Amino acid sequence: MKKFYFFLVALVLGVMSASAIDYYLIGGFQKPNVWTLKDPTCLFEAQGDGTYVLDYEGQLTSGFKINDGTWGNDAANFGSNGTKLVLGTPYNYGVGGSTSDISLEEGVVDNPHLVLDTNNGTLTITGQQAEVKITYDIWGNLPDQAEAWSATTLTNVEGDIWVAKDVNVTAQSDFGIRELTNGSQSNWIWATGNNEISGIGTFACGIQAESDGVNFSIAPGKWTLSFNAATMELVVTSGLDAVEGIEVEENVAPVYYNLQGVRVAEPTNGLYIVVRGSKVAKELVK
Repeated sequence: MKKFYFFLVALVLGVMSASAIDYYLIGGFQKPNVWTLKDPTCLFEAQGDGTYVLDYEGQLTSGFKINDGTWGNDAANFGSNGTKLVLGTPYNYGVGGSTSDISLEEGVVDNPHLVLDTNNGTLTITGQQAEVKITYDIWGNLPDQAEAWSATTLTNVEGDIWVAKDVNVTAQSDFGIRELTNGSQSNWIWATGNNEISGIGTFACGIQAESDGVNFSIAPGKWTLSFNAATMELVVTSGLDAVEGIEVEENVAPVYYNLQGVRVAEPTNGLYIVVRGSKVAKELVK
């Protein structure tokens, strides 16, 4: 009888073990490679009752999901429900590959404790909120449509304005803008309107998790890219060498940009890049 009892216990445990799914935390917070599948440091521990626990050592930033180590199983792909996760409050996650990344209300958490409850479809995170520093960069296959994507620095020139000057593109290339929280990708920013950059202009942007859009595509040339994080606009002007001596259309309302590529509504005295229709030139305003 005892042998039969132990056999049943072993059988039940074996079935539970076989039916348990390995769940992993995955996102832009991972170092050194973001969005790494089956990262052993991000593996949840099954508790045997439909809940899974992970004590992650490091900083967790917005822009993450949970999956079973693959992207092919929609039933085990957990993401955003359209709201931000608040520390200490059970979060009803969305299910499926079409869900957006989860964002944290607090921005960054040090050494978070995560409890995934698959019975009730919730994720609860506790931990210490960390100091938040937001930066931006361009992430793409610039300048020559390289197979591997890499970063192009955006420098904070003032307020919410981030600029990359004289980017020399030698072949049609694709890119987006990364929002980085404490150095880790927390949001992907893309074009929500026209995404084809072949000349000077202002392009609408949006956060991927909150908008419909596509990555930018930029034509060969020397460009200055200016991203305004407050208005979510990307202003594209030619490098200064490219605007010398270009014919100006006189009967089109001018649009003024300073030499950092920032649009100026009411220019004062100084040198500006002035766009009239499809024409551009440097002009001195007095």
